[in-house]
Amino acid sequence: MSGVPDYQRFAERFLDLSSNQRDSDGGPSMFDSAAMPGLYDIQAGPGHIKCYMKVGKTHVNFMGNLHGGCTGSLVDLVGSAALATLGTTPHVSISITTNYLRPAPIGTIIRIESSVIKPGASVNTMIVHIYDDASNKMVAQGTHIKMMMHKQQMPGEYSAPKNEDTQTSRL
Repeated sequence: MSGVPDYQRFAERFLDLSSNQRDSDGGPSMFDSAAMPGLYDIQAGPGHIKCYMKVGKTHVNFMGNLHGGCTGSLVDLVGSAALATLGTTPHVSISITTNYLRPAPIGTIIRIESSVIKPGASVNTMIVHIYDDASNKMVAQGTHIKMMMHKQQMPGEYSAPKNEDTQTSRL
């Protein structure tokens, strides 16, 4: 993948590990794999990420609209991916808030954008916006605050890209 920046590869790998993992019988191997399949067209820069998802039958509530829990999970997952583009150490959530603004019915293409708005050595804050891509109307907005885990390592095989002011992490 020459010519592709490290943060782009890391964002794609982070989201793939989080949302597309399957166990030996083909079923989802963790919550994000069950709740978040289908993220695509991932575009990343340092501290920023944009991706898309078609609202499918596994993403909706009984009224056929994007489920609030799925929306909150997108704030968690895509907010974490924005932070991961910075090559940070492993991190855990402190707070996630989600504001639900309008429904996104099944079949809607949503655009999820996240940025690190306050990077820090111990605590980082990300903002996440979810739009109906066709109308460009905001469906939801969230804030995700994460704490860095400097003395622990998370299991996994992928190391984050190195930046001058951050450590390499393992997810």
